Amino acid sequence: MVRRRGWMLGAASCLTAACGGRLHEHLPSAVMPRAGLLRVMTLNLAHGRGRAPLQTFAMPASFFTDNLDMIARVIRRESPHVVALQEAELGSPWAGNFNHVRYLALRSGLPYFASTAHMNVPGRYRYGTALISRIPLDDQGGATFDAQHPRWRKGYTWARFAMPGAGPICLFSVHLDYRLHATRVAQAKELQTAMGVMDVPVLLAGDFNANGRAAIDPIDTLTRGGLDPACTWSPPPTNEKGTNTIDWVLTSRAFECRSLTTRDDPTTDHRAVIAELALPPRT
Repeated sequence: MVRRRGWMLGAASCLTAACGGRLHEHLPSAVMPRAGLLRVMTLNLAHGRGRAPLQTFAMPASFFTDNLDMIARVIRRESPHVVALQEAELGSPWAGNFNHVRYLALRSGLPYFASTAHMNVPGRYRYGTALISRIPLDDQGGATFDAQHPRWRKGYTWARFAMPGAGPICLFSVHLDYRLHATRVAQAKELQTAMGVMDVPVLLAGDFNANGRAAIDPIDTLTRGGLDPACTWSPPPTNEKGTNTIDWVLTSRAFECRSLTTRDDPTTDHRAVIAELALPPRT
């Protein structure tokens, strides 16, 4: 697992496996969330292609910036403290050849970011998971899972931060394998190992490609390991067709979920999930 202290970044791009920083540009204003609560959002960016079903050839950068601008408007409207992103492009020729995470952070008014490239083939692909935040990230890192599909690699990015009046928190942006239950369960066990070295309350948010109902299921693995789905009712559908829940926010039991909502804005082939959590007290 790559670990990196938080640092400030200007216009330079990150070339390491896990990277992040703070934007210096003028940012648009955003409405602040309510005091005493942590507002977490997760969204699979679908490589910035919107709801187009496939991405088989390169499109101009403007195609992707238009889609990312629409996502940024949703983020500003929802006013999260931190957003977990999956299928986040970090400089792929097929996706405009620019860093979508940095662009989205700028357009959303969330200046702190961290990302990990799980697919990194020079001249072809560079994408993975990421976090963008209005809160300074004190520490960050990420990893690509050992258990993998032979071609499309998945993983996670994590960051630690502190909220006023509460102790430090660690949030993971997670993307699990899309094909096999057994691979997803193995990846969930790797997540448990990564969480085990964190000495603070933990949140997982992302695309788990699992609905929690299979006989072999990563959601079940993680909840039996001490996490709870961040909801006060059965999680609503989170993919475009509205028939399956695969995007989740999972919390350690130090948190209390006050609300969970999904949005059906036409931004990607997933729906945004927003959880509002009561913060654990400072110890």
